[in-house]
Amino acid sequence: MDPDHVDADREAISSFYEAHPLSFDGTSRTISLGAWLYDMELIFRTSHIPGRLQVSLGSRCLTGDARIWWISVGEPQLPSRTWGYFRSLMVGRFGPILDYGPGAPQRDPDIYRDMYDRRYHSYTLEWHAYPHETMAHYCMRFQEAMLPYVSQDMTHPVLEALTVLQNGLPSRIRQHVPFPSPRMTVEYMIEEILRAEVRADTEPTGAAEGDHQAPVDDAGIGEPLYKVGPAPPEEPIPAVPEQEVPAHEAGEQEDAEGDPEAGDQEEDDIMVIPGDPPADPIIIDISSDEEDDIEEMPADPPADPIAIDISSDEEGDDEDMEQAGWFEDQEDLADDPEEILFDDGDWETDSDTAA
Repeated sequence: MDPDHVDADREAISSFYEAHPLSFDGTSRTISLGAWLYDMELIFRTSHIPGRLQVSLGSRCLTGDARIWWISVGEPQLPSRTWGYFRSLMVGRFGPILDYGPGAPQRDPDIYRDMYDRRYHSYTLEWHAYPHETMAHYCMRFQEAMLPYVSQDMTHPVLEALTVLQNGLPSRIRQHVPFPSPRMTVEYMIEEILRAEVRADTEPTGAAEGDHQAPVDDAGIGEPLYKVGPAPPEEPIPAVPEQEVPAHEAGEQEDAEGDPEAGDQEEDDIMVIPGDPPADPIIIDISSDEEDDIEEMPADPPADPIAIDISSDEEGDDEDMEQAGWFEDQEDLADDPEEILFDDGDWETDSDTAA
């Protein structure tokens, strides 16, 4: 408090608390940031609060998470803060705010310009959760501040609003949230975000980001909170039992291994064993008894002799013998030229022929 303005500051402070200012905790649904800022600035005007006291009195109305955040950000440099700078910090932390005042239809040009500078416009909308913010508060801020702006300025408000809402989620929660679709509603997306937060909080450390080794302390002491189990032992490959080789075969194999030309010599020395079928058998038809001679004969006899039926040859010999006897009979009858033997076996004389 300035010593030169002690009395005036005391009256201003008393007037401020007599107006019963509202508190803001950053997570409550009872009052939005826009309504709280509007209430603060209305009290400043009606109670004639000087600018040097506005940040001090306004920050005293912060509670909960908002109070903790302000202590870490603005308390050391409190005298140099102005209400405009304090207001921009609040909007950047818990905003953005579009409607200035509860139920006011007009837009606040300062907040709209701040949003435009931070690229909150109809083509490159951005929305981010600040560190350690609960997803309930994140969704509440989106519904109260960002959703009206998205619905008014976008061609497909629901789908693009869900896209903006999902892109602002922390990575550990975003990976558990489904991708927006045209049939999805804002309420359904918010429920999925809240479920994803519970799932991410109950997940082992390091599992969400794919890192299975959690960091240890600075001294290198301690074990990771999440470990990967040891790999299962590899099963040994069963050995194939060796077959016993007879002694004489083993000796032959050793000789073949020692002499590389042994294999070629063995192939040349292979002989055809009788009894095995020839490589190219020759088929001969001997069913006819009238064929005495075999028309086709192999150039070289095969290794396996071919059995030939000689029954027809024996019959041919008998016929030859009969013909030989017939010629002998003809010689005996040469003395009697009148007798002639015909094919049918009848004997006739010239007199019989003349008759």
